[in-house]
Amino acid sequence: MPARIREFFEHECVAIGEKFENKEAVLRTIARLAVQNPLLKDVSESNIFNALLERENLISTDFGHGIAIPHCKLEGLKDFVIGTITVPDGVDFQAEDTELVRLIIFIIAPLQEANEHIRLLSLISQTLQEPGIVDKIVKETDREKIINYFVCGTEECAFSLSSTRNRYLMHIFVQDEGLFEDIIQVVSSTDSSSIVVVDSQYEGTYLQRIPLFANIWSDKDHDFSKIIIVVLENELTNDVVRRIDHICGGLHKCDHVLLTVQSLFYSAGSLQL
Repeated sequence: MPARIREFFEHECVAIGEKFENKEAVLRTIARLAVQNPLLKDVSESNIFNALLERENLISTDFGHGIAIPHCKLEGLKDFVIGTITVPDGVDFQAEDTELVRLIIFIIAPLQEANEHIRLLSLISQTLQEPGIVDKIVKETDREKIINYFVCGTEECAFSLSSTRNRYLMHIFVQDEGLFEDIIQVVSSTDSSSIVVVDSQYEGTYLQRIPLFANIWSDKDHDFSKIIIVVLENELTNDVVRRIDHICGGLHKCDHVLLTVQSLFYSAGSLQL
């Protein structure tokens, strides 16, 4: 996605030093700029304006700190269209922080690309959290340099994930308090990068609340339920599994413990005890 952000921008979709009386005037200008992109050559300005207005009426796209990111989805659009407008004197965007908006980034998205739409919004919003970024862009008078602020910024945010093939993610589901204490000692004594224990509930807890299944579960054997999540180095995993298997008297015969192991594509960071 970051490498392609440059493809989404057209110079004609960048407006510098604009002045607006209100938010509606902003949305109409966005529609006028957006149709300059060849992807929207068969879409009317009114359709784009109405889609932007409908999204804006749902909840303001003000981002705070003088920034707004109006966006909408259009049926039949094949790819994203991005543009930006600088407004040195600011415009009232009904912002929660009451600050006038001086930098507007708009996104017209394909209807079917919800996941990419969310990711694009996230990348741009991260870029705009850089201190002083609004002032830098609003003062800029070169369209290409303005576009580069977003291209370079999103490339930094979306760093490449290098593969981490030498670690495993282990989940241990435990419904027996005595076994839990023994198992937590095993994993805690292992040189792992992190261990987390999560309170959990088995499916019967929910099913018995449904009238059809009420009173099927009358015992309290499974009131205790925990999940131990641990990241392990490759060479330690087999030993941990073996020790847990021994504690349980054989996992294949134990009905209060479930253990799963997954290979990690990427892992970074650690949690302190």
